[in-house]
Amino acid sequence: MNNDGNKISYETAAEAVRGKIAEALAQTPKILSSMMDSLAMSQGKNIRGSLTVLSSCDADGMAEDTAVKIAAAIELLHLASLVHDDIIDDSDTRRGLPSLQSKFGKKNAVMAGDYLFCLCFSLISEAYSSRASSDYIDKISDFSKVIGLLCLGEIRQNEHNFDFDLDLKNYLRIIGGKTASLFALSMYTGARSSDMPHDKAKIYGRIGGYFGIIFQLIDDCLDYDGEFSTVEKPIGKDLREGIITLPFIYAARKEPALKKLLSASLPQEDSFDTAILKIRELGGVAHTKVLAGKYRAKAMKLIMTLENDYKKKELTSMLDRIYDRQK
Repeated sequence: MNNDGNKISYETAAEAVRGKIAEALAQTPKILSSMMDSLAMSQGKNIRGSLTVLSSCDADGMAEDTAVKIAAAIELLHLASLVHDDIIDDSDTRRGLPSLQSKFGKKNAVMAGDYLFCLCFSLISEAYSSRASSDYIDKISDFSKVIGLLCLGEIRQNEHNFDFDLDLKNYLRIIGGKTASLFALSMYTGARSSDMPHDKAKIYGRIGGYFGIIFQLIDDCLDYDGEFSTVEKPIGKDLREGIITLPFIYAARKEPALKKLLSASLPQEDSFDTAILKIRELGGVAHTKVLAGKYRAKAMKLIMTLENDYKKKELTSMLDRIYDRQK
């Protein structure tokens, strides 16, 4: 494979990802500019992009500059999925700001989300333009597969909407597609951008998958046990929208009456309030945090097998931040 060998520090690369995303959004046609400006204001912490550039780093903490474009593409892919999620869930806000669909309408939001997919593949094409044709095809295939997994994860979640009998196996299958797959892609493609062999890069992909599961489990805990000002969404929002997560699954296993409480065709608001309190009291949140801790241990075990001490340190720090996050 051809690699131009240009490198920048991890800290500079992580910031450059934000710049690349802003640049891609700013260069869109005028008809989309208002929507893209709105999206630029709602950029998150770019955790997936940071994992991409970190996975490309050498022992001195220098990242491949190609990884910046790949990371930006991954964040745009994630952003596109969030736009479509808000349409499906009819969400009014995203990260404390008006969602695209509430501000510009569902039709415009669908098209904007589709346009973000185009921007994603444009950046991928740019990132791999100097590579051998077979390698280019492989990378496009990686992204296509993950988009498929994201879609399947969302379809499975929708299929189990208000399914109070959802079990742990199917719950993990859902989050494996809708969340963990993109984390896995982030770290795998970052590692591969440094010409790391496929077999070694797969370890990074597995670590990324664990990161994604932990991220989602903690997110599910915060839905029941956070403060509005911290997580930027009302407590129990997922449950009210029929999204069944592990805190409920665990609590309902201990007290099946929870299912009956919410299984009416039109559950009352106080039924949700009662259920949320019960889920906390029955240890649903605590149990979910315990499971997140088990995946954290699995991730740490793999991180410790890495040969690069710089990445061991930074990945451990990133893992701690994801596990301990409050929003």
